[in-house]
Amino acid sequence: MMKILICSIFRNSETDLELFYEYLARAVQKTPGVEFFFSAYENDSKDNTATKLYSMDWKSLFGSRYHIQTEELGTKMYCSTESDRVRNLANARNKALFAKDFYLQVDYVLQVESDVSYKPSVIRNLVNFQKKHSLDRVDIVSAASMASFESDPVCRDIWATRRTSDEEWGGFHADFTTTPYGKYWSTFNGLILYKADAFKKGLEWSAWNPRLEKWDCDTAVICENFRKFGYDSIYIDHTQIITHWKQGFGK
Repeated sequence: MMKILICSIFRNSETDLELFYEYLARAVQKTPGVEFFFSAYENDSKDNTATKLYSMDWKSLFGSRYHIQTEELGTKMYCSTESDRVRNLANARNKALFAKDFYLQVDYVLQVESDVSYKPSVIRNLVNFQKKHSLDRVDIVSAASMASFESDPVCRDIWATRRTSDEEWGGFHADFTTTPYGKYWSTFNGLILYKADAFKKGLEWSAWNPRLEKWDCDTAVICENFRKFGYDSIYIDHTQIITHWKQGFGK
């Protein structure tokens, strides 16, 4: 049976947690043939996110295969591209990923952001993406996060969605609406499946991009680091559309 570790990070998410749980529960229940693990990390919330995380019924979804960690670190809350923000995000994602030895037991790591809405079939379709399209290898595959559906669809995660190594701010390929998937230099888009082997070999989340020699989007850097480990088959499934509860573009 395939095994997948779901990792999510939270901050000031008290009002969103029930909806997050509802989406995740439906998706897990509609993805047969997979044993799911779950690891959540929260820090420095000004609301009751930490208390609520501990009180929710994760056991009914994951049995004993879950872990919740919360901390008060005194970090500043950012809303843009500051280097401190991406460093903090990378640190939080590492704490969710490596909190226990779950990552050593699984085939894939599924990162699910705390503020995304999606059909229950999205996770199942990402899991089956390689088989469905008869691809030799898939190391990373994400859904497609949309900021707008007016006239032409617009990618929300424009900092992490890079079509080539020359881009630092990108978007979907021009044929996004007419092709079921595409290969990308990097992606995140709020809901993304990573091959766990790279993490087992020592890869960690980081916001430092050694190729560009500067602090960069942590979710783009993880794709670059996958490439350094030889995992360069990175895709977006254009048919798996998700949205964020927050409006506008992700930065």
